[in-house]
Amino acid sequence: SLGRLFRNASLYGLGSFLVSIIGLAVDPLLSHKLSRADFGLLGLCASISGMLAASYTAGMDSAANRLYFDVEADPGARRRTVGTLNAFLLGWLTLLTVVQEVFGPWIYAHLFDDLPYDPYGRLVAIALLLGGLGAIPRALWAAREDVRQLVGLRVVSSLLAAVALVLLLLYTTLGPTGVLLSEIVAPALLIAAHLR
Repeated sequence: SLGRLFRNASLYGLGSFLVSIIGLAVDPLLSHKLSRADFGLLGLCASISGMLAASYTAGMDSAANRLYFDVEADPGARRRTVGTLNAFLLGWLTLLTVVQEVFGPWIYAHLFDDLPYDPYGRLVAIALLLGGLGAIPRALWAAREDVRQLVGLRVVSSLLAAVALVLLLLYTTLGPTGVLLSEIVAPALLIAAHLR
């Protein structure tokens, strides 16, 4: 078990290192293509996303991690438990996204001077929705100690987002909107892997 712990910790460490390298590789392009105002806008979007992220998963990822061990030995109970958690999370994510779509324009208009809901708030909501869909599979992979799949998808996700970011910054004039779009590309492409 000490060997397994060392192996898993090494894979997590390697994954974090690779994700950091990918981020570092696109930083010069971001600095070249975006203004200070663009960075401020993206920082505000990141703060809003961070504030809402926990409400989007509603603790279902922690519940999946905990309940996995209760039903680990019974495949039927495991399928029912995971199915129930996923069904609840999908309904919850849909509800939050609809609430944001209905009330977001009013909230953004009253709270922010230069941050309109469309496109910025909407892209944050979509990123939270897509990211939330992968919360339960990620928690189950962690519980099963399926580190290769967990770390592999994290690295692939970062790589896809970086490629999308580079393409959007080099070949469009979207600026910060392109950065936010790149953050929804990877979760959108990985939905099939998560739901499988």
